[in-house]
Amino acid sequence: MHDVAFVGAGFFVGLVAGLTGVGGGSLMMHILVFFFGAKRHLAVGNDLSFRANRGRTAPFSIAAGHEITASSPRPLRLPLLLGAPSGALVTLTSVGAGAIGVTVLMVLYPLLPLPRIVAADIAYAVPLTLVAGMGHASLGSVDWALLAKLLAGSIPGIWVGSHLMFKTPERVIRSLLSLLLAYAGLKLIAL
Repeated sequence: MHDVAFVGAGFFVGLVAGLTGVGGGSLMMHILVFFFGAKRHLAVGNDLSFRANRGRTAPFSIAAGHEITASSPRPLRLPLLLGAPSGALVTLTSVGAGAIGVTVLMVLYPLLPLPRIVAADIAYAVPLTLVAGMGHASLGSVDWALLAKLLAGSIPGIWVGSHLMFKTPERVIRSLLSLLLAYAGLKLIAL
């Protein structure tokens, strides 16, 4: 029964991440801890490995032929300055790459269309979580069987979510995004 629940949790988180660019660390780690009773270090390790692998299916959320460029250019030092703390938060808590990344992008590039922000955030999150996930894997804090179950649900979930992004009104996505960011912020404070 847990196998189906893990696949379902992966699908749900993949769907949300494909639609908003947020969800992996903001949701999966907490689902593993609070609903499945996983130890926090295993939840963080599995979550980081899951988000890194799940993100490899994310190109569906980038419209063909569109470059991810800023509508209003910002100095390069601002994204670099804000990227370092994001990387540290992701490694320590598994929360950050999506939640913080999408917020940073929305602040730095307010005129950039939401689908491009989500696509850029996912592109940023994949290598970041891959490196953090490999670090946790080397420490032994990844349950490979659990990871396979989460990925079995998340890959179709992110595919569906990324396709729904282009069919869902932006106000609905922004509302969902606001709720997810508020949830992530509360969880960061509670950690």
